[in-house]
Amino acid sequence: MTWRDRRLAALSQAGLVEKFVDALVWVILPVYLTTNGASLTQMGWIGGCVRLRLGGFAACHRSPV
Repeated sequence: MTWRDRRLAALSQAGLVEKFVDALVWVILPVYLTTNGASLTQMGWIGGCVRLRLGGFAACHRSPV
């Protein structure tokens, strides 16, 4: 990849922002759940369900290759 190609640079930047937001959510979500009285088991179930939903969404909406 070259940074001279503006399209590739924009896609790379968008990917970095998306990863940052995803990481930020997974830092804030446990803190939020803990302050609202969720147990470790409940946090695990919530996190697992969210990941399962996102993974299922991605698998169902893949473009055929």
